[in-house]
Amino acid sequence: MTQTGEVFGSPLYMSPEQCLGKKLDARSDIYSLGCVINEMLTGNPPFTADSAFETLMKHINGEPSLDSSLPQAIEDLILRALDKDVAKRYQSVAELSSALDAAESSLSEGGVRSRKRRRKAKTTSRWSKKERIVAWCLIPLCAVIAAAGAAAIASIWFKPEWEKQLNIARQCAQVRNPAFAKFSFARALTLAQQEHDGRAAESQVRSAMGDFYFSEAREYSYQADAAIAAKQMYEALKIIQNTGTAFQKALLLDNLGEVENFLHEYSAADDYYKDALVFRNQDPGPQGRLLGSTLERQGLNYESEKKYDLAEKSFLQAADVMQRGGENIYIVDCYRGLASIEMKMHKYQQAIDHFDQCIKLIKTTTGTGDPRLEEVLLIKVNLLDKLGKNKEADALRAQLK
Repeated sequence: MTQTGEVFGSPLYMSPEQCLGKKLDARSDIYSLGCVINEMLTGNPPFTADSAFETLMKHINGEPSLDSSLPQAIEDLILRALDKDVAKRYQSVAELSSALDAAESSLSEGGVRSRKRRRKAKTTSRWSKKERIVAWCLIPLCAVIAAAGAAAIASIWFKPEWEKQLNIARQCAQVRNPAFAKFSFARALTLAQQEHDGRAAESQVRSAMGDFYFSEAREYSYQADAAIAAKQMYEALKIIQNTGTAFQKALLLDNLGEVENFLHEYSAADDYYKDALVFRNQDPGPQGRLLGSTLERQGLNYESEKKYDLAEKSFLQAADVMQRGGENIYIVDCYRGLASIEMKMHKYQQAIDHFDQCIKLIKTTTGTGDPRLEEVLLIKVNLLDKLGKNKEADALRAQLK
């Protein structure tokens, strides 16, 4: 997992003990290398399924799917590397490398009969010349990977236990397996709290948990999940209050504001957005994009409270920040928000002007294929009809056909 929280790695190569969040050592890398060797020789990983969660379960309980044409020596090597019992695997990269060397020697001496071919007559038991050449090239390459690639793989897998479990939780969330994701998040939190000086780790896990529960709340309109999200985010914020960066604090405050808005706690959301803006002004992000985004969210919250004058002010500030930063794509949403507020304030001509600015920006930045263009045109058509400007409305309707 990267510092920004993105999922890094693949369940295709995860050892059973990693899938279960257990303590790892070099033998977990041996398992991952066994998966890689199998894929190099056959073109397919030993465990695949329709989802990441099902793939994890196959690593834990399933039998590897091997190519029946593999030589016996290679099949035995892969099966040992993929043994569920870590004590039965190769115990070091050096041992695996020696086994690969032995397999290469077996091929060189003609011991390349496969399971499939051993059922046939002896005259068909050897690989063709082309197959032998391919094997001679691949087996040394596998040995090189085993000897030189372990450090690179270790850099992925040798993470703190809480981080590995958090990675699994994120993957389960991505493939829409909320039950397993919740279990993994809870385990990651427990592991983070057990870390020596693990407050930063705990904050990261709680923040990720908050994001997950809020995504569940938005998708299924579960207020209970939103309340859990708010609690986790608030606890994460308390941890970094004195040590976190302006960016980290603003991000959590921003997210807390969004959760409170979802819960219709508009006053609390307003407080969070005001605090977030303090830190956004310290670190406004590239071209002021993050500062503008927080101002826009604040405007939406004011709109929910029907405080249209304050909402208009926030959207105007957001548009100004975005414009100074040259962020034309994001200004579109600011102008659209402004136009919506101005319609509610009966400032119809100003709303039309901002809709026109939206249309112009969309056409010059993202093009006519942007779905926002049709949305803005439809809203403007309805407004023109309401104002009795039928000719202008009809002209716009022609553009929509």
